[in-house]
Amino acid sequence: MRNRVLVARRHYGRRLWIETLPGLLIRLIDSLRHDPDRWQQLSAYLHGIHDGFRNRTGSRRRPV
Repeated sequence: MRNRVLVARRHYGRRLWIETLPGLLIRLIDSLRHDPDRWQQLSAYLHGIHDGFRNRTGSRRRPV
């Protein structure tokens, strides 16, 4: 998700809001319907989108 947001912000301009984010929302809803660990999936999506808007790259460390 982070990479999709980063690429859309850099190259798509307004299409980020009218194509990329709605597509991410649809993908999120679909994955939440099928993934048994919904809370972890939701957390990963939200962190990815947040990192994309904050221009954070690289891996996100998981708590041990």
